[in-house]
Amino acid sequence: MYEIKVEKIKGFSSLKVSQDMFRRFLNNFLNSWEKDTRETIIPLKISKVKEKDYLRFEYMILGKKEWLHVVGPNTWY
Repeated sequence: MYEIKVEKIKGFSSLKVSQDMFRRFLNNFLNSWEKDTRETIIPLKISKVKEKDYLRFEYMILGKKEWLHVVGPNTWY
């Protein structure tokens, strides 16, 4: 089974109150992909964007760097 240790993602420890929300988001995000694609996702960094009140999640997927606005455990774009 593919497992990502969120504590090892750069920036996770500085999230403070957003840690639980990010854990739930990451679980939902990963589960939204088919297994073969999910296993190519490599989290790079998570950070809080204070002026806009969202999390910025940076990751690699299929060898390409991407990022998402994360506003809730079920809401990202």
